[in-house]
Amino acid sequence: MKVLDYALSALAAATDVAQHPRHHAAVSYPTRGLDSAPVPHGPRAPIQTPSPTTLASLPPVERHREIQIIRKPRDVVSNDQTPDASKPMLGLYSEDQVTTETTTFENGIDSSKWIVDTRGYGGSNDNPYLRQMDPKNVEVADGQLKLKVPGGQTYDPKSTTGLSSAQIMSTKKISVGSLEMTVKMSTEAGTCQCGFLYGSDNNEVDLEYLTRTNVSWAVVQGMSRSIPIQQVNLNVTTDQTDDFHTYKLVRTESKAYFLIDGQVVNTFDKNIPTEPVQVMLAHWTDANPGWTGGPPAKDAVMTVKKVVMEYVGATETFTTSTSVPSATGSSPSESAKGAASRGYGSKAGPLLAVAALCFYFAL
Repeated sequence: MKVLDYALSALAAATDVAQHPRHHAAVSYPTRGLDSAPVPHGPRAPIQTPSPTTLASLPPVERHREIQIIRKPRDVVSNDQTPDASKPMLGLYSEDQVTTETTTFENGIDSSKWIVDTRGYGGSNDNPYLRQMDPKNVEVADGQLKLKVPGGQTYDPKSTTGLSSAQIMSTKKISVGSLEMTVKMSTEAGTCQCGFLYGSDNNEVDLEYLTRTNVSWAVVQGMSRSIPIQQVNLNVTTDQTDDFHTYKLVRTESKAYFLIDGQVVNTFDKNIPTEPVQVMLAHWTDANPGWTGGPPAKDAVMTVKKVVMEYVGATETFTTSTSVPSATGSSPSESAKGAASRGYGSKAGPLLAVAALCFYFAL
């Protein structure tokens, strides 16, 4: 009878443990660069291929968001349609298919739409240079978003903490959609100021401005690894730092369009990624002499007046529970390890109970 009592008690306890919210497996937000092998790159070498680093001053961050699905019918865009920059999604879809969300910053950063990034990037074989996204570099002043890269930083190749930078990312993930940002770029040499659509290192569309060379770049990295990264100097002749300018990138099922001040300046039609992406705005430096050439000597500030996000079809708000990223990215985070062990524990209890019952009846 003692064996039977133990078996029934163990089964009840295991059931309670499995149902308790503390024992539900956490979902770790995928950190860029961990899940994909290095991809051959074009002229930009080495390119940013982030992996986690640590910012000791930041406490663990826990975020929980509910899935939100918005469904609209979507027609596949035809390759022979002519884009109209005056219309949502360049007029490639009927207007009733396009959802438009505009963000201004008079009342601060809307946490239902945007998350301030706290992760570190770099440290891979492709890009050993580290950078750390720090919320202290993200602020709102005079109704405008300020993304700062502090000046006078010292890069130590032996350090595990990257150069201080800034980034925000959307809570929504979209597939067919666009990012438009009205920005005044910093003039301080040594940073990259950019807006991009990012899902993974093989699912990325970027528009980047380098202050080191005063060059704007269009970048597409698609799902097919047989096609190297596509990047083009947009040959912008106007001063990008004199005033606010509008930058827009549009991703359809078959093309990626890049616009500056309402003019289409480049189009890609090969290896366009189609998996869900987040919208991101970033201002960063990483001491890479072949790209940012940082860190900057003085504070550099990227000023954002307005952000417009358009999308067609279904979109979701990701659900995640994250902690401060690990130092190397070569092993799961502590939260992921904990989730795995908790998942195993919740299954082991019932198995032991069943084994005890079998042993009892065998007697």
